[in-house]
Parts: sequence; C-alpha cells; structure tokens
Amino acid sequence: MPHFDLTVIGDCNVDMILTGDDLTPDFGQVEKFLDDARLEIGGSAAITSLQAIRLGLKTQLISAIGDDLFGEWLLSKMEDNGIDVSQVKKTKSQKTGVTICFVKGSDRAMLTYLGAIGKLDHTTIDIDRAIESSHVHLSSYFLNKGLHSGLVGICKALRGKHITVSLDPNWDPMGKWDSGIYDVISNVDFLLANESEVNQLASNVTNFYGQESYSTPRASDIIGNANMLAKLGLCVVVKRAQLGALAAWDPQCVPEGLVLAGADSEQPVVDANWPIPSSREYIDSIGAGDSFDGGFIFGLLHGESIRKSVEIGCFCGTTSTLGPGGTSCQATLDDLRRDLNIRH
Repeated sequence: MPHFDLTVIGDCNVDMILTGDDLTPDFGQVEKFLDDARLEIGGSAAITSLQAIRLGLKTQLISAIGDDLFGEWLLSKMEDNGIDVSQVKKTKSQKTGVTICFVKGSDRAMLTYLGAIGKLDHTTIDIDRAIESSHVHLSSYFLNKGLHSGLVGICKALRGKHITVSLDPNWDPMGKWDSGIYDVISNVDFLLANESEVNQLASNVTNFYGQESYSTPRASDIIGNANMLAKLGLCVVVKRAQLGALAAWDPQCVPEGLVLAGADSEQPVVDANWPIPSSREYIDSIGAGDSFDGGFIFGLLHGESIRKSVEIGCFCGTTSTLGPGGTSCQATLDDLRRDLNIRH
C-alpha cells in the first residue's frame, strides 16, 4: 500500500500580503500606511499540499528553500500542519523565495524574488519516495527550470507504476509557453490550469506539433481550446474563477483505466461551480487555484467522478477566497462532509 496519498513537487516560498487602498510607493522617502500586512505560506506546491492535508490526504512535499530564517519558518509551519517535508531541500547558495502580494479590492499585483524557487534539480529527487504515492502533482512548471530536462522521465516512471500524475503549469513569466511543456503534458493524466493559461497553451500547440488536425485556437473558445489540448492524451481541467471550472477529455486518447465521469458524447465535457455563500464575504483569491487542485485530487483519490471532483475543487477554491492569503481559510474534510455530503 502506498506510503503517501499524494506527493507534490514544486515551489515553496513566503507570501507577504499587503492590503490597502493606495499601494503605489512614492519614492523620495515618502511614507504611506497599509490596512493590513500578513506573512503566509506561499508557492503553489505548498498551498496545494496544505489543502490536501486539511482534507485528510497523507501528503509529502518535494521542494527547495534557502537555509535561512524564512526557510525555517516555512518548514516549521508545514510540519505543524502534518506535511512530510523530509524531501524539501535546503540550499545555502540561494535565499528562500519571497512574493509580495499587493491586494486592492478584488485585484492584486505581485513582485517575486525567486531565490531558491526553481532550484529544485530533477537529479536530486528521490523517485522511489515519489513512487510511494497514489498520485503525484507537479506545480509551477515554468518556475521550476531545474526539473525540465528530467520531468518527462519522471512522469513515465510514475505512470509505469500506475501512479496518476497531474500538472498545474501556472503562468509563464517569460511569455514563451514552450520550454518542453508539451512533452510533459503528453505524459501526465491531468492538466489543471486557469482559462488564460489554457488559451496560451492551445495557441502554441499547433506551432509546436505542426499537426493540421488541430484547428486554430480562439481566445473566446475555451471549450475548443481545452479539447485541443486533451487530444494530447489527457483530461484538461480549466479553472474559471467565479465561473467555476470545466473538464474536457478525448475518450480515444485518455489512458486506459483512468476513471472518468460517464458521458456518451464523442468529446465529453463537464462543468461545476460553487458560488460564495451569501453569509460570507470575499477577501482575496491568492492561491485559490492551488486549493482547487488539492480538492480535485482529493476527489480523484476517493473514486469520485470527474464532475464531482471538479465540484470539490470549486468548493475548495471558493472557500479559500473567504480569508486572506492562500492558506488561512482552506476547506476541511468536515466542510466537505457538511456542504457537499462527502462521506469518505
């Protein structure tokens, strides 16, 4: 029996969240005041790991941090929450990554110091430890450049052991949208991405493969773009913020044995939503997509249909927006039992 339900590979950093109506600095030694300032666990992989833990999944994180005060704080907080951090690498050559989040109403801007983010080297990953999981989730592909050359091999090794694999690429800060990602997408079971990311990946896939069977993507056709990527042989889950999420897959391409929702259409598509309860107030959407990932994976590992897993993901994503930062208000297993009638 696998030692872990879930292994998450990717980024871990601190989020410094600054809130106020006027967040534009004035140089010339002008001092302004904020409404709030918080230090939270950040990084897509770390946030997904915390969501999984809060839903009862035994989870390990494989990441890289600096050998410094922020790094020690992160390890302590994650250990306190029950995440196995024995595979989080400390590096003396780089400081722990930091993202400063400026939150104004429903909008936000971010400044990131990468530091140890992206310094995770595929040659240092203990693949035997990863294989001790039922599912492996890869996050922030474009930031983790040290993984790129070995990621296809890792995915093939995992799937060869019948371990399902998901990928959340996040945004490409360089705007290139390649770096070998299509080879990786072709070797995972699930692509979990937001609407903008799916549109960007669909726009480049035709040029990358040069296959005429792929129609020209249109930014307004999110279902068509998701279907286009699904032809690479996987299930594509599109996170659409307040619109919820949808999943698309090509039954002729999806790996045999992968549990999917029952649908008779030639190109199955399911969607779901979970609106903010009228009794609660939206705070910010930091890490909401990462909490979605944790909820969706929980559904998969408990034998739920794709549609139900998408609904659980939406519930977790929405719940995380009811508190500041990515981890202060994540859904728990008790929440799922109460609001979604989950009995696992």
